[in-house]
Amino acid sequence: VGCGADAAAIAMDKLTSKRTAAIAGLPTPDAVEVVAGRPIPLDPPFVVKPVDEGSSVGVRFVHDAAEAETAVAELRPRHRRLMAESFVPGRELTVGILGDRALPVIEIVPTTSFYDYEAKYLRDDTRYVVDPSLPEGVAASISRMSLDLHRAIGARHLSRVDWLLETSADDASSRAWFLEVNTMPGMTSHSLVPMAAAAIGIDFPTLCRTLVLGCRS
Repeated sequence: VGCGADAAAIAMDKLTSKRTAAIAGLPTPDAVEVVAGRPIPLDPPFVVKPVDEGSSVGVRFVHDAAEAETAVAELRPRHRRLMAESFVPGRELTVGILGDRALPVIEIVPTTSFYDYEAKYLRDDTRYVVDPSLPEGVAASISRMSLDLHRAIGARHLSRVDWLLETSADDASSRAWFLEVNTMPGMTSHSLVPMAAAAIGIDFPTLCRTLVLGCRS
């Protein structure tokens, strides 16, 4: 089950997946690789993080040059490549892909300021809202764009695409920004793809059976 090595490599490299999204016409926050000895050419606030980590490991929010220097100094010994990405405030949304269809949108609502490793795996107060209330057209738009990205990187069988939904102060306008794609998302009974599948009547055994049988074709 799952994609081949080429698609997995694109997805695991956040800079490459963002370039792929941009080529496909999907909005994604500006990002650059952090080069030793050079200033980061982004206006704060921005996020510094490893290029090829998951589960929000090593994510640092930066508001000025001093914080950027500290973040890079902390992360560089443990991570081969770092990136900086413009910070976009907004709602955290994710779309699972099963086969060639988008599953219902899920909104992630942590009680902390950021959906970090602890909020994902250790805390019990993170809320997951399936098919949340969104501005008109947003759910359909990010579902379509998630499928576009899934296909653009050459994924197959399943994936999960993560978004931030930025809204204006008066909620009159909104824009979804692509963050990253996971080609082998969690598959426990509490994971997001099984949660979205269950919302449309695909229970966990059926989901597993669908994936296994689909891989034979």
